[in-house]
Amino acid sequence: YDFVNRMLALGNDIGWRKVMVKQVVDHAIALQELENRDQGDDVDGGNSGGVTSGGIRILDLATGTADVAILLGKELRARGIHVPTNAATETTSSNSTETIEATEKPGAIEVWSPPPFFVLGVDPSHNMIEIGRQKLVRESVQDVVSLHLGDSRNLHHDQSTEATTDTVSGTAEPRGSTITVESNAYDAITMSFGIRNVPQTDRSMAFCEMFRVLKKPQTAQDDNDTQTQTGGRLAILEFSEPGEEAGIMGYFAKLFIRYIVPTLGAVLSGAPSEYLHLQNSIDLFPSPTEFVAALEGVECDYVEPQPEGAVDTPKKKWFQFFRKKHDKKLNGSKSNHVSTPRKGSFRVESVQHMNFGSVQLYIAKPVFLEPILTN
Repeated sequence: YDFVNRMLALGNDIGWRKVMVKQVVDHAIALQELENRDQGDDVDGGNSGGVTSGGIRILDLATGTADVAILLGKELRARGIHVPTNAATETTSSNSTETIEATEKPGAIEVWSPPPFFVLGVDPSHNMIEIGRQKLVRESVQDVVSLHLGDSRNLHHDQSTEATTDTVSGTAEPRGSTITVESNAYDAITMSFGIRNVPQTDRSMAFCEMFRVLKKPQTAQDDNDTQTQTGGRLAILEFSEPGEEAGIMGYFAKLFIRYIVPTLGAVLSGAPSEYLHLQNSIDLFPSPTEFVAALEGVECDYVEPQPEGAVDTPKKKWFQFFRKKHDKKLNGSKSNHVSTPRKGSFRVESVQHMNFGSVQLYIAKPVFLEPILTN
């Protein structure tokens, strides 16, 4: 699988992923520096960039055999950000055979809380996850990357997905999410060549799950005491057919995708239908302009997670009263609780075109579509 994909991309896919990984890690580190400064945290002198030993969390959706997750782990480690010993122990354990058997058999459930610096890779294919876990060991990143079954459309463990489905080989494979991914907790989400395989009718579900788990925008101060908006970032790497603006090289890239990829993929892999699907899915995928419009047009209902054991203080009671009045004014109806859903969406900050217009890197930030009230 990895070999064929490398060949079809002429090895360029590694470079595309590295471009995405660098931007994501740059943002994650900058976000942690702002949050630490805003919260008055002591900076861990052992880590470069003013990042403490806790905090950075990155989610890689449709991780496949973990190419991007591995690159993320290596990049964070190369920046001098290390996992505390107890976190490394916990991570290694989560990738162990015992944990696989315990959490990915039908009926298993794991509500997963990641260690301080961590990359979580999620994919709906049990076989991909198994191969990816072997690669983690070979690349010596099993202490900073963990892989689990999960569907980008629903990152909650759901008992209705516990049934198994028969694969072509006749073996039973678990399906659905075996973990629950925490809300408002991730500095970044990556997804490379995966959103195209989410049915168009379900993409808004996937976008809203991404919105849910990303850190939401908040106001923080930088070194110059300037107010700046923090929040997580979504990075999506995906194919599209080059348009006329890509010129003659884009025309040849289009021919390569339409005719060379399915033919060469069928010969190398022995699975012609899979690579015909690849070509068809690229052909049907929205243009960059259309995809940006779809991402920015989504509206997600988001309820702020309530901390366990939360205590009503006079300040919080006043906030609840004010929030009820605000919700009533916005919606024309009575609101009974501070956790009234807010509408959220994304704003695309940049679209980077690569490989003569056949590959795009979308960087987007979560936004609220109504004023944010803070207590």
